[in-house]
Amino acid sequence: MGLVAIISAGMAVVAFSDAYSRAGAGVAVAAAVGLLGVVVASLAIRWPALRSLVRPRVVVVASGGVAEAAAYRIGASAKGQVVGSFNLSENSGLYEGLAGLQRVILQGDIDRVALVVNDPAAPRVDAAVDVLSVMAVDIAVYGEQQLMGAAGGVPPRPARSVRRPLGGWQMVAKDVEDRVLGAILLLLFLPLLALIAIGVKLSSPGPVLFKQKRHGYRGGEILVYKFRTMRTDMADYSGGNQTQRGDPRVTRLGRFLRASSLDELPQLVNVVRGEMSLVGPRPHPVGMRTDGLLCQEIDDNYDSRHRVRPGITGWAQINGYRGATVKREQVEGRVRLDNDYIENWSLFLDFRIMLLTGVRLFADENAY
Repeated sequence: MGLVAIISAGMAVVAFSDAYSRAGAGVAVAAAVGLLGVVVASLAIRWPALRSLVRPRVVVVASGGVAEAAAYRIGASAKGQVVGSFNLSENSGLYEGLAGLQRVILQGDIDRVALVVNDPAAPRVDAAVDVLSVMAVDIAVYGEQQLMGAAGGVPPRPARSVRRPLGGWQMVAKDVEDRVLGAILLLLFLPLLALIAIGVKLSSPGPVLFKQKRHGYRGGEILVYKFRTMRTDMADYSGGNQTQRGDPRVTRLGRFLRASSLDELPQLVNVVRGEMSLVGPRPHPVGMRTDGLLCQEIDDNYDSRHRVRPGITGWAQINGYRGATVKREQVEGRVRLDNDYIENWSLFLDFRIMLLTGVRLFADENAY
Protein backbone atom coordinates (compact mmCIF):
# COMPACT_ATOMS: atom_id res chain seq x y z
CA MET A 1 0.00 0.00 0.00
CA GLY A 2 2.87 2.36 0.78
CA LEU A 3 4.32 1.82 -2.66
CA VAL A 4 0.97 2.59 -4.32
CA ALA A 5 0.60 5.76 -2.25
CA ILE A 6 4.03 7.04 -3.25
CA ILE A 7 3.37 6.41 -6.93
CA SER A 8 -0.02 8.14 -6.67
CA ALA A 9 1.55 11.15 -4.98
CA GLY A 10 4.12 11.40 -7.73
CA MET A 11 1.39 11.31 -10.39
CA ALA A 12 -0.47 14.11 -8.60
CA VAL A 13 2.63 16.28 -8.69
CA VAL A 14 2.96 15.68 -12.42
CA ALA A 15 -0.67 16.66 -13.05
CA PHE A 16 -0.42 19.79 -10.89
CA SER A 17 2.23 21.56 -12.91
CA ASP A 18 3.80 20.97 -16.29
CA ALA A 19 6.82 22.94 -15.18
CA TYR A 20 7.65 20.41 -12.52
CA SER A 21 6.45 17.35 -14.38
CA ARG A 22 9.86 15.83 -15.02
CA ALA A 23 11.09 16.55 -11.53
CA GLY A 24 7.91 15.18 -10.00
CA ALA A 25 8.05 12.04 -12.06
CA GLY A 26 11.69 11.57 -11.13
CA VAL A 27 10.95 11.92 -7.43
CA ALA A 28 8.02 9.52 -7.64
CA VAL A 29 10.03 6.88 -9.50
CA ALA A 30 13.01 7.25 -7.16
CA ALA A 31 10.78 6.95 -4.10
CA ALA A 32 8.96 3.92 -5.53
CA VAL A 33 12.22 2.20 -6.47
CA GLY A 34 13.69 3.01 -3.06
CA LEU A 35 10.71 1.58 -1.21
CA LEU A 36 10.68 -1.48 -3.43
CA GLY A 37 14.38 -1.94 -2.72
CA VAL A 38 13.72 -1.84 1.03
CA VAL A 39 10.97 -4.45 0.68
CA VAL A 40 13.15 -6.73 -1.45
CA ALA A 41 16.11 -6.35 0.92
CA SER A 42 13.87 -7.14 3.89
CA LEU A 43 12.58 -10.29 2.23
CA ALA A 44 16.09 -11.29 1.15
CA ILE A 45 17.41 -11.09 4.70
CA ARG A 46 14.68 -13.55 5.70
CA TRP A 47 15.74 -15.91 2.89
CA PRO A 48 17.90 -18.53 4.66
CA ALA A 49 20.43 -18.97 1.85
CA LEU A 50 21.21 -15.26 1.55
CA ARG A 51 20.87 -14.61 5.26
CA SER A 52 23.47 -17.27 5.99
CA LEU A 53 25.85 -15.39 3.72
CA VAL A 54 25.13 -11.88 5.03
CA ARG A 55 24.65 -12.66 8.72
CA PRO A 56 25.21 -16.32 9.63
CA ARG A 57 23.67 -17.63 12.83
CA VAL A 58 26.30 -18.95 15.26
CA VAL A 59 26.04 -21.27 18.25
CA VAL A 60 28.93 -21.44 20.72
CA VAL A 61 29.67 -24.78 22.36
CA ALA A 62 31.81 -24.93 25.50
CA SER A 63 31.90 -26.71 28.84
CA GLY A 64 31.37 -25.57 32.39
CA GLY A 65 30.99 -21.85 33.02
CA VAL A 66 32.99 -20.89 29.95
CA ALA A 67 30.11 -21.09 27.45
CA GLU A 68 28.53 -17.71 28.19
CA ALA A 69 31.86 -15.83 28.31
CA ALA A 70 33.05 -17.54 25.12
CA ALA A 71 29.83 -16.59 23.34
CA TYR A 72 30.33 -12.95 24.36
CA ARG A 73 33.92 -12.86 23.08
CA ILE A 74 33.12 -14.54 19.77
CA GLY A 75 30.04 -12.41 19.23
CA ALA A 76 31.92 -9.19 19.94
CA SER A 77 33.99 -9.32 16.77
CA ALA A 78 33.16 -12.36 14.68
CA LYS A 79 31.06 -11.95 11.57
CA GLY A 80 27.65 -13.33 12.29
CA GLN A 81 24.95 -13.38 14.91
CA VAL A 82 25.56 -15.44 18.04
CA VAL A 83 22.12 -16.81 18.78
CA GLY A 84 23.07 -18.80 21.86
CA SER A 85 25.59 -20.89 23.74
CA PHE A 86 25.41 -24.61 24.30
CA ASN A 87 26.83 -25.68 27.64
CA LEU A 88 27.97 -29.29 27.60
CA SER A 89 27.17 -31.09 30.82
CA GLU A 90 30.05 -31.85 33.15
CA ASN A 91 28.77 -35.42 33.34
CA SER A 92 28.79 -36.08 29.61
CA GLY A 93 31.69 -36.37 27.21
CA LEU A 94 32.02 -34.02 24.28
CA TYR A 95 30.93 -36.60 21.72
CA GLU A 96 27.93 -37.79 23.76
CA GLY A 97 26.80 -34.27 24.60
CA LEU A 98 26.43 -33.30 20.94
CA ALA A 99 23.09 -35.10 20.55
CA GLY A 100 21.27 -32.12 22.04
CA LEU A 101 23.22 -29.71 19.86
CA GLN A 102 22.20 -31.64 16.75
CA ARG A 103 18.56 -31.04 17.65
CA VAL A 104 19.29 -27.33 18.12
CA ILE A 105 20.94 -27.12 14.70
CA LEU A 106 18.08 -28.95 13.00
CA GLN A 107 15.38 -26.81 14.60
CA GLY A 108 17.13 -23.44 14.74
CA ASP A 109 18.54 -22.99 11.23
CA ILE A 110 22.13 -22.66 12.50
CA ASP A 111 24.94 -21.81 10.05
CA ARG A 112 28.08 -22.07 12.18
CA VAL A 113 29.24 -23.79 15.35
CA ALA A 114 32.10 -22.38 17.42
CA LEU A 115 33.56 -25.26 19.42
CA VAL A 116 35.62 -24.16 22.46
CA VAL A 117 37.74 -26.98 23.95
CA ASN A 118 40.81 -27.44 26.12
CA ASP A 119 42.82 -29.24 23.42
CA PRO A 120 41.79 -28.67 19.79
CA ALA A 121 44.02 -31.57 18.68
CA ALA A 122 42.41 -34.17 20.95
CA PRO A 123 40.90 -37.25 19.25
CA ARG A 124 37.53 -36.57 20.88
CA VAL A 125 37.44 -33.22 19.07
CA ASP A 126 37.99 -35.03 15.76
CA ALA A 127 34.99 -37.23 16.57
CA ALA A 128 32.89 -34.17 17.42
CA VAL A 129 33.85 -32.43 14.17
CA ASP A 130 32.84 -35.54 12.23
CA VAL A 131 29.43 -35.54 13.92
CA LEU A 132 28.86 -31.83 13.24
CA SER A 133 30.07 -32.04 9.64
CA VAL A 134 27.09 -34.21 8.78
CA MET A 135 24.82 -31.37 9.96
CA ALA A 136 26.00 -29.05 7.16
CA VAL A 137 27.37 -26.25 9.35
CA ASP A 138 30.64 -24.34 9.28
CA ILE A 139 32.80 -25.36 12.24
CA ALA A 140 35.40 -23.26 14.06
CA VAL A 141 37.44 -24.93 16.83
CA TYR A 142 39.01 -22.63 19.45
CA GLY A 143 41.43 -23.46 22.25
CA GLU A 144 39.82 -22.43 25.53
CA GLN A 145 42.93 -20.77 27.00
CA GLN A 146 43.76 -18.90 23.80
CA LEU A 147 40.20 -17.64 23.44
CA MET A 148 39.67 -16.51 27.01
CA GLY A 149 43.15 -14.99 27.27
CA ALA A 150 43.02 -13.03 24.02
CA ALA A 151 44.05 -9.38 24.39
CA GLY A 152 41.28 -6.83 24.13
CA GLY A 153 38.65 -9.53 24.09
CA VAL A 154 39.21 -10.12 20.37
CA PRO A 155 39.08 -13.87 19.68
CA PRO A 156 42.13 -15.39 17.97
CA ARG A 157 41.97 -17.25 14.69
CA PRO A 158 40.38 -20.69 15.11
CA ALA A 159 42.80 -23.53 15.64
CA ARG A 160 40.80 -25.46 13.09
CA SER A 161 38.09 -24.60 10.59
CA VAL A 162 35.83 -26.85 8.53
CA ARG A 163 33.68 -25.38 5.77
CA ARG A 164 30.40 -27.00 4.85
CA PRO A 165 29.76 -27.92 1.23
CA LEU A 166 27.65 -25.50 -0.80
CA GLY A 167 28.26 -22.63 1.56
CA GLY A 168 28.19 -18.92 0.78
CA TRP A 169 27.28 -17.94 -2.77
CA GLN A 170 27.07 -21.59 -3.84
CA MET A 171 24.07 -22.07 -1.56
CA VAL A 172 22.46 -18.91 -2.90
CA ALA A 173 23.04 -19.98 -6.52
CA LYS A 174 21.54 -23.43 -5.97
CA ASP A 175 18.59 -21.93 -4.11
CA VAL A 176 17.88 -19.55 -7.01
CA GLU A 177 18.20 -22.44 -9.46
CA ASP A 178 15.68 -24.51 -7.52
CA ARG A 179 13.15 -21.77 -6.84
CA VAL A 180 13.15 -20.26 -10.32
CA LEU A 181 13.41 -23.43 -12.44
CA GLY A 182 11.14 -25.32 -10.05
CA ALA A 183 8.40 -22.69 -10.37
CA ILE A 184 8.76 -22.55 -14.17
CA LEU A 185 8.61 -26.35 -14.51
CA LEU A 186 5.62 -26.55 -12.17
CA LEU A 187 3.71 -24.07 -14.34
CA LEU A 188 4.72 -25.81 -17.57
CA PHE A 189 3.67 -29.22 -16.28
CA LEU A 190 0.35 -28.13 -14.78
CA PRO A 191 -1.74 -29.53 -17.70
CA LEU A 192 0.14 -32.84 -17.53
CA LEU A 193 -0.24 -32.93 -13.74
CA ALA A 194 -3.99 -32.46 -14.14
CA LEU A 195 -4.26 -35.27 -16.71
CA ILE A 196 -2.28 -37.68 -14.56
CA ALA A 197 -4.35 -36.77 -11.50
CA ILE A 198 -7.55 -37.59 -13.41
CA GLY A 199 -6.03 -40.86 -14.62
CA VAL A 200 -4.99 -41.92 -11.12
CA LYS A 201 -8.43 -41.10 -9.73
CA LEU A 202 -10.22 -43.08 -12.45
CA SER A 203 -7.84 -46.06 -12.47
CA SER A 204 -8.31 -47.16 -8.87
CA PRO A 205 -10.07 -46.01 -5.69
CA GLY A 206 -8.12 -43.82 -3.33
CA PRO A 207 -6.37 -40.44 -3.16
CA VAL A 208 -4.48 -38.97 -6.11
CA LEU A 209 -1.34 -38.22 -4.12
CA PHE A 210 0.84 -40.54 -2.06
CA LYS A 211 2.52 -38.77 0.87
CA GLN A 212 5.47 -40.31 2.66
CA LYS A 213 7.91 -39.20 5.36
CA ARG A 214 11.47 -39.16 4.06
CA HIS A 215 14.87 -37.92 5.16
CA GLY A 216 15.51 -34.30 4.20
CA TYR A 217 18.17 -31.66 4.77
CA ARG A 218 20.33 -32.38 7.85
CA GLY A 219 18.45 -35.63 8.32
CA GLY A 220 15.18 -33.97 9.26
CA GLU A 221 11.90 -35.48 8.15
CA ILE A 222 9.92 -34.02 5.25
CA LEU A 223 6.64 -35.07 3.68
CA VAL A 224 7.34 -35.97 0.04
CA TYR A 225 4.58 -35.98 -2.60
CA LYS A 226 4.13 -38.51 -5.41
CA PHE A 227 1.27 -39.61 -7.60
CA ARG A 228 -0.21 -42.75 -6.09
CA THR A 229 0.92 -45.80 -8.06
CA MET A 230 -0.25 -48.58 -5.72
CA ARG A 231 -3.55 -49.94 -4.51
CA THR A 232 -4.53 -48.01 -1.39
CA ASP A 233 -5.13 -51.13 0.69
CA MET A 234 -1.62 -52.42 -0.08
CA ALA A 235 0.43 -49.21 0.12
CA ASP A 236 3.45 -49.15 2.44
CA TYR A 237 3.90 -45.71 3.99
CA SER A 238 6.96 -46.70 6.03
CA GLY A 239 9.06 -47.71 3.00
CA GLY A 240 10.15 -50.87 4.74
CA ASN A 241 8.78 -53.06 1.95
CA GLN A 242 10.44 -51.77 -1.22
CA THR A 243 8.84 -52.16 -4.63
CA GLN A 244 9.95 -55.21 -6.60
CA ARG A 245 9.73 -56.02 -10.31
CA GLY A 246 6.19 -57.19 -11.09
CA ASP A 247 4.98 -56.01 -7.68
CA PRO A 248 1.23 -56.88 -7.39
CA ARG A 249 0.63 -53.73 -5.33
CA VAL A 250 1.32 -51.47 -8.34
CA THR A 251 -1.63 -50.52 -10.55
CA ARG A 252 -1.52 -50.73 -14.35
CA LEU A 253 -1.24 -46.93 -14.68
CA GLY A 254 1.19 -46.93 -11.78
CA ARG A 255 3.65 -49.13 -13.69
CA PHE A 256 3.80 -46.60 -16.50
CA LEU A 257 4.14 -43.67 -14.11
CA ARG A 258 6.96 -45.35 -12.20
CA ALA A 259 8.83 -46.46 -15.34
CA SER A 260 8.69 -42.93 -16.76
CA SER A 261 9.25 -41.21 -13.37
CA LEU A 262 6.11 -39.15 -13.98
CA ASP A 263 4.94 -40.17 -10.50
CA GLU A 264 7.70 -37.90 -9.12
CA LEU A 265 6.36 -34.69 -10.71
CA PRO A 266 4.41 -33.54 -7.62
CA GLN A 267 7.78 -33.18 -5.89
CA LEU A 268 8.14 -29.91 -7.80
CA VAL A 269 5.90 -28.58 -5.03
CA ASN A 270 8.50 -29.76 -2.50
CA VAL A 271 11.16 -27.94 -4.52
CA VAL A 272 9.28 -24.64 -4.66
CA ARG A 273 8.62 -24.89 -0.93
CA GLY A 274 12.36 -25.26 -0.28
CA GLU A 275 12.17 -28.81 1.08
CA MET A 276 13.87 -30.43 -1.94
CA SER A 277 16.12 -29.54 -4.86
CA LEU A 278 15.78 -30.37 -8.52
CA VAL A 279 19.10 -32.22 -8.26
CA GLY A 280 20.49 -33.93 -5.17
CA PRO A 281 20.59 -37.25 -3.35
CA ARG A 282 17.24 -39.00 -3.61
CA PRO A 283 15.29 -38.86 -0.32
CA HIS A 284 14.78 -42.30 1.18
CA PRO A 285 11.75 -43.29 3.27
CA VAL A 286 12.45 -43.01 6.98
CA GLY A 287 11.80 -46.71 7.53
CA MET A 288 13.49 -48.08 4.40
CA ARG A 289 15.53 -51.23 4.99
CA THR A 290 17.94 -53.25 2.88
CA ASP A 291 18.76 -56.79 3.99
CA GLY A 292 16.83 -56.00 7.17
CA LEU A 293 19.05 -53.01 8.02
CA LEU A 294 18.56 -49.25 7.90
CA CYS A 295 20.84 -47.55 5.40
CA GLN A 296 22.83 -45.77 8.10
CA GLU A 297 23.54 -49.17 9.63
CA ILE A 298 25.02 -50.35 6.31
CA ASP A 299 27.26 -47.40 5.46
CA ASP A 300 28.86 -45.05 8.00
CA ASN A 301 28.87 -42.25 5.40
CA TYR A 302 25.14 -42.48 4.75
CA ASP A 303 24.17 -39.46 6.85
CA SER A 304 26.63 -37.30 4.90
CA ARG A 305 24.11 -37.38 2.02
CA HIS A 306 21.94 -35.05 4.08
CA ARG A 307 24.39 -32.14 3.90
CA VAL A 308 22.31 -30.79 1.00
CA ARG A 309 18.60 -30.90 0.25
CA PRO A 310 17.41 -34.12 -1.43
CA GLY A 311 16.63 -33.98 -5.15
CA ILE A 312 14.08 -35.21 -7.66
CA THR A 313 17.00 -36.64 -9.64
CA GLY A 314 20.66 -37.08 -8.83
CA TRP A 315 24.15 -38.19 -9.80
CA ALA A 316 23.50 -41.72 -8.53
CA GLN A 317 20.27 -42.04 -10.54
CA ILE A 318 21.90 -41.27 -13.90
CA ASN A 319 24.72 -43.68 -13.11
CA GLY A 320 22.62 -46.81 -12.74
CA TYR A 321 21.30 -46.49 -9.18
CA ARG A 322 17.63 -45.90 -9.86
CA GLY A 323 14.82 -47.88 -8.30
CA ALA A 324 14.87 -50.20 -5.29
CA THR A 325 17.97 -50.91 -3.22
CA VAL A 326 17.73 -54.61 -2.41
CA LYS A 327 21.45 -55.24 -1.87
CA ARG A 328 23.96 -53.69 0.52
CA GLU A 329 26.23 -52.93 -2.45
CA GLN A 330 23.50 -50.76 -3.96
CA VAL A 331 23.26 -48.67 -0.80
CA GLU A 332 27.05 -48.25 -0.69
CA GLY A 333 27.17 -47.29 -4.37
CA ARG A 334 24.48 -44.65 -3.95
CA VAL A 335 26.16 -43.21 -0.88
CA ARG A 336 29.49 -42.95 -2.68
CA LEU A 337 28.03 -41.22 -5.74
CA ASP A 338 25.80 -38.91 -3.68
CA ASN A 339 28.75 -37.72 -1.60
CA ASP A 340 30.88 -37.30 -4.73
CA TYR A 341 28.13 -35.04 -6.10
CA ILE A 342 28.07 -32.94 -2.92
CA GLU A 343 31.85 -32.51 -2.82
CA ASN A 344 32.07 -31.57 -6.52
CA TRP A 345 28.86 -29.56 -6.92
CA SER A 346 28.51 -26.89 -9.59
CA LEU A 347 25.64 -25.37 -11.56
CA PHE A 348 27.08 -27.01 -14.67
CA LEU A 349 26.92 -30.41 -12.97
CA ASP A 350 23.29 -29.83 -12.01
CA PHE A 351 22.31 -28.92 -15.58
CA ARG A 352 24.25 -31.93 -16.91
CA ILE A 353 22.37 -34.25 -14.54
CA MET A 354 19.01 -32.75 -15.53
CA LEU A 355 19.83 -33.16 -19.22
CA LEU A 356 20.98 -36.76 -18.79
CA THR A 357 17.88 -37.51 -16.71
CA GLY A 358 15.71 -36.50 -19.65
CA VAL A 359 17.80 -38.49 -22.12
CA ARG A 360 17.77 -41.69 -20.06
CA LEU A 361 14.23 -41.38 -18.74
CA PHE A 362 12.72 -44.32 -20.63
CA ALA A 363 15.88 -46.39 -21.03
CA ASP A 364 16.46 -47.52 -17.42
CA GLU A 365 15.58 -51.13 -16.74
CA ASN A 366 15.82 -50.49 -12.98
CA ALA A 367 12.67 -48.35 -13.04
CA TYR A 368 9.60 -50.44 -12.14
